[in-house]
Amino acid sequence: MIPWLVTLALAGSAEAADRARWVVAVGAHVGDLGTERLRHAGSDALAFVDALVDLGGVPRDHAIFLQDPTVDELRGQLDRLQQLLADARLRGEAPEVVFFYSGHADDRGLTPSGQRLPWAELRTRIAGLDAELRVAVIDACASGSFLRGKGGVQQPGFLQDQGTLASGEVYLTSASADEAAQESDRLGGSYFTHHLVTGLRGAADANADLRVSLSEAYDYAYQQTVAGTELSWAGVQHPGYAIDLTGRSDVVLTDLRARTAALALDTRLGGTITVRDDSGRMVAEVDKPLGEPVLLALPPGTYTLRLWTPSQTYKARLQVPSGGATEVGSATFQPVASLERTRLRGARPLATWTTTHRGAFHLAPFVGSQGLRRDVRLAGFGFNVLGATHAQLTGFELGAGTVIGSDLVGVDWEGLFSFVRGRATGWQLGALTWSGADLRGVQWAGVLARTGGDASGWQIATVALADGRLHGVQWGLVTLSGAHSPAPGAGWQLAGVYARAAGSFDGVQMGLVTHADDLRGAQLGVVNVAKERTGLQLGLVNVSRGGRGESLGLVTWASNGYHAVDVWSGAYAPIGLSLKLGTKVLYTGFELGLDPLNGPLGVSAGLLLGAHVGKGRVFFDTDLGAIAPERMLRAEDPKYGIDLRWTGMLAVRVAGPVHVVLGPELGLGFAFDDRPLDLNEDEGFFLPTWSLYPTQGHPGPHAVWAGYRVGLRATF
Repeated sequence: MIPWLVTLALAGSAEAADRARWVVAVGAHVGDLGTERLRHAGSDALAFVDALVDLGGVPRDHAIFLQDPTVDELRGQLDRLQQLLADARLRGEAPEVVFFYSGHADDRGLTPSGQRLPWAELRTRIAGLDAELRVAVIDACASGSFLRGKGGVQQPGFLQDQGTLASGEVYLTSASADEAAQESDRLGGSYFTHHLVTGLRGAADANADLRVSLSEAYDYAYQQTVAGTELSWAGVQHPGYAIDLTGRSDVVLTDLRARTAALALDTRLGGTITVRDDSGRMVAEVDKPLGEPVLLALPPGTYTLRLWTPSQTYKARLQVPSGGATEVGSATFQPVASLERTRLRGARPLATWTTTHRGAFHLAPFVGSQGLRRDVRLAGFGFNVLGATHAQLTGFELGAGTVIGSDLVGVDWEGLFSFVRGRATGWQLGALTWSGADLRGVQWAGVLARTGGDASGWQIATVALADGRLHGVQWGLVTLSGAHSPAPGAGWQLAGVYARAAGSFDGVQMGLVTHADDLRGAQLGVVNVAKERTGLQLGLVNVSRGGRGESLGLVTWASNGYHAVDVWSGAYAPIGLSLKLGTKVLYTGFELGLDPLNGPLGVSAGLLLGAHVGKGRVFFDTDLGAIAPERMLRAEDPKYGIDLRWTGMLAVRVAGPVHVVLGPELGLGFAFDDRPLDLNEDEGFFLPTWSLYPTQGHPGPHAVWAGYRVGLRATF
């Protein structure tokens, strides 16, 4: 993963002109095992950066965006930032740093890509940055744990009377230590970040001075986040903060005077106003108080506005040009003729329901003996003839098919299909089994078993598919995992035809064809393919781009491995060719010996298995070959057996990829029918060879000899 440099426009107040501000924004969609993949973490981070692009005083080359980094990549970026800050100090600048994280976490630390960066380490790294001001914004579950040891509190507002001071540290978190941070598909992001960015764009400018301070931005985000999550099924969410500041001047996060375009909401407007760009993405949601003006600084473009009042909903579509503020009043709008579902940034509890049935019988969907509705939970036993629908199933269902609007906890055994929109915990059985979120249990299907999240358990089907990480067993003709998860998977993929693991896989793949992006376990197949190989490949054909692991097979190709062609003369033939392909250490190969003096059948051929040691100008190969010698290939004398041959070759580079090779060889020959072998008559040696067994003049069915080989090698 390579950091993206994000284009920023230079802006800022006169007071901060001598300051140099950096921002590091991280979007982490995937967390630890059992957490649901986030949809909006990356867009949250970009929206935060975009607010600083337009209004935040961050130079063009001072903004860094990381999407789904590993912990080591995040550490490395913070180390590089430290060097940038040191260079700024040498130029006489006073640096400021804003660190933003949107993604998964738990009470022990951040969990990007399924790894963990402890809270204590993150605090130490941020506090150690060589900057006048360090601001950290953490939008994640249990992010309040970040404030432990810093005197953090969960309450609205801070420093309202004494002002925000200029040097030191500020930590903002989106939730308390025991709360889930939620994201909303309606908002297109998390509650906290959405309202924080809206505040930075002007909604938080409480004193109407066209500047949004740190305290104004936090106070606005706190109030709106609490109000927005009061009716969500995961419960209310309370942001928090901790401060350690000294100095005199205010910290201005955004300066609305640097805007290129804006919406000016009239004082006569009152209600909830949403603003979406031309792509449909929500860029702001404001609870507009009647009698107060609000200025929203936005990029030029076309926007759709909706106004909700207690009695009516209104809509407007506006073109917002650059160079000024577009007035929005009541005449701008035209009238137009719940609980929302959220996604948690941590562990996900089950929803609660107003009505529960302990048993139900269905003839067809929506038609049952108890009038079961789709918004009612079934807890107990259910039976259906043609199908059934449930909001949630906790218990046992048997029948032709079910559609479950939320989660399954128990057993759903259907003849045709089992469709669960949420998490499946337990057993799903049917011709088609499907869960929209994580699987914790067993999916057993005749045709397709699919989970939209992580699979922790068993998937058994003709086609087994897990969009997230696999931590268990997939068994079928085709097994697929990890398409939407960069975090490492682990377990077994047992495929009759094709096993595919996207991303990192620390487990075992078996099948005719196995394929992994980053193999950290083992592949056992006829054809094995891996982009990166830290584990073992064992098969007829092995292909990889590189890595530290090993591959064994008839043909092995590693892009960063060992590839060589030898032209030699030795005991078997005056002219020989060898092809060696493998990893940096192990290789397999083919050998062909030609002896024109013995006619058209003066040929020996064999397979090699060897090891490569050393690099640079001098290295050493040792290999063992199974050779079919000339005497075995003669049609009139087929009973002679193969030879086993060992060779050790020293290679010295003479020019470019060309090496001179020289070394000993040791051979063992035998005949199938126990006929005596005479070295001089049967072997047809070319270079001088010494018989070790039997002694000369006493031939037997076995023979051992020693010789040497010399030639040229080209590596590629």
